[in-house]
Amino acid sequence: MAEETAEDLQLIEKGESPLRTYSTEEVFDTPGEVGGELRDATSLGAGLPEELTSTDDISGDLALAEAYEKAIDEVGFGKYQIGLYFAIGFGLMADGAEIFIVGFIIPSAERDLCLTDRQKGWLGGIVFVGMLIGALIWGSLSDKLGRKKCLLTALKVNALFAIVSAFVRNYGLFLFCRLACGIGIGGSIPITFAYYCEFVAKGNRGANVTWLLFLWTCGGVYVSLIGWAIIPRADISFMLTPHFEVHSWRVFVMLGSVPCIVAIVLLLFMEESPRFLLEVGRHDEAMEILRKVYRINHGTDDFSVTEIKVSNVHQEFADLNKDDSAIKRFADRTIYNLKGTLRNFSELMEPPFVTVTVILLVCWFCTSFGYYGLTLWFPEYIKRLETTEYLKSADEVTNCSLSSITFTGRLENKRYTKCNFTDVTFAEVAMKHVTFEDSLFHRVDFSDVTSTRTYFLDSILADCVFNYTDFFLYKFDTSLLDNVKFYNMAKKCKIDFSIDYNPYTVYFESFISSICGLPGCVVTALVIDKIGATSIYATFTILCGVGAFFIWWVDTEISAVALSCIIQFMSLCNWSAIDVASTLLYPTSKRATAFGLLSAFSRVGGVLGNVSFGNFLHVSRAIPVLLAAAVFTAGGLLALKLPDTRKTMLV
Repeated sequence: MAEETAEDLQLIEKGESPLRTYSTEEVFDTPGEVGGELRDATSLGAGLPEELTSTDDISGDLALAEAYEKAIDEVGFGKYQIGLYFAIGFGLMADGAEIFIVGFIIPSAERDLCLTDRQKGWLGGIVFVGMLIGALIWGSLSDKLGRKKCLLTALKVNALFAIVSAFVRNYGLFLFCRLACGIGIGGSIPITFAYYCEFVAKGNRGANVTWLLFLWTCGGVYVSLIGWAIIPRADISFMLTPHFEVHSWRVFVMLGSVPCIVAIVLLLFMEESPRFLLEVGRHDEAMEILRKVYRINHGTDDFSVTEIKVSNVHQEFADLNKDDSAIKRFADRTIYNLKGTLRNFSELMEPPFVTVTVILLVCWFCTSFGYYGLTLWFPEYIKRLETTEYLKSADEVTNCSLSSITFTGRLENKRYTKCNFTDVTFAEVAMKHVTFEDSLFHRVDFSDVTSTRTYFLDSILADCVFNYTDFFLYKFDTSLLDNVKFYNMAKKCKIDFSIDYNPYTVYFESFISSICGLPGCVVTALVIDKIGATSIYATFTILCGVGAFFIWWVDTEISAVALSCIIQFMSLCNWSAIDVASTLLYPTSKRATAFGLLSAFSRVGGVLGNVSFGNFLHVSRAIPVLLAAAVFTAGGLLALKLPDTRKTMLV
């Protein structure tokens, strides 16, 4: 480093900090060396137009990176970073909440919107599709237009359509609103990590970024709590109009947007990333923000850095067509930003980024495939264990003959095989999981009967009457009807929904599972700057694979919940690590674009994981579980090829 001048030494002796202007010569101990590590300078020129890229420009990038690290280290960590943590952390909470909202409302919304299994599948997957689109759009735009501006816009889109979806009565419109919600919240993950890491110093950057995942996990905890408190309660519903009742699940959807709204309000008081501003040549704005943050953190105006020199290439970007008319400047900058965005995407798949990008894409895909596949289908897995036990206890009635009797009250979990019903009356009966197989019904009267999972299989019905019932024709699929009359059929959705679950239990188990992810964030935050993101990710991802392997031996609800909690803990460890690694392994000009691409690809993994579990779980529990174990293990082993992130600088 350049030696201090006599004037500087005098200031130091008086206990004052000399004001410094960092330049290329001052920030390097030896040419080409950054932070004690020899870096390939040519890699830092990627993403710049050929006519503006030179050795001097690349050296300027290195100087800018080192100078900014020194400046942000002097700014320190204080009140501003804490405020920013909660502002963008609530945005991550909104992302964590959005993933689970649809899963929680389906058992109630399926009746209100009359959803088939296929429609429910689309409703669960459409959020991931929206997040994929949003990650690509907002991540790349934030590298050109700014972190704060794009994050605010993305969150506003999510909040708007989340609230609108709570009042939509049509399935198609509801699907569109949830797609738009996904597009909006898709910008949360790629922007927030880039945004926050550019405000914290290198020494504890990994830990600080990891703590963001703590609030992401809190999003799942939040929706579990309000789901448990609201959805099962009918008294929370209210009539909006004489013909439209707002059920409790719609109130839940509205409250699910609260983290997003809080994030929007808090972000209004935050500043743009100074590292981004320097990257696009807006030096004066960046310095003013650094001085402001220093003043908030330290309560004084003694910030010693007066200038961070911007390389010629960045200044040329800032001065682009500055003498033209406003309309022409806007058009030129729009075209320039669009070309830059496309160039950023293409250069991520070119040297020197291609190897890291491909490895991270596979790791994100594997993590998302296993995590979302297991997390979203664990409740269904547990429900199937419960159903299996429930059906084992069914009351079997065989070769019976019943005549001139009346059934009333509740008829549940019974199976009648080869029975004859003659002159029998079913009056004011609630049937649940009742099957009549290979049976004969003659002059039987069904009046005021409701049914769930109740079917007539290979039976004969003659001279029977159904009055005020919900026995639609599909419940007689393989039976013969002779002179059977239906009166006053129930005016409701004709889909038969299962109601054999306890919503309080479902939401409580989800809450417990989400809570178990919080220690994973804490553990990772405490050790990531010592061990490194790559090592943590590889270790816990392989452990997730081992844990997933043992799921197919689980045959009780308690053991399934316990294993779910363990996998949730390990999954949050590897999610935290991969987020930090992805943030630090790219330069500022490509950081959010790369994160957006990785996040988008992870949504593909999430969709495929969800679909794979949904399709194979009906065939055998072993298939999706062993597939998840293999995918987790492959991602963990491949991650060992990633560079160490502990000494990485914000280039």
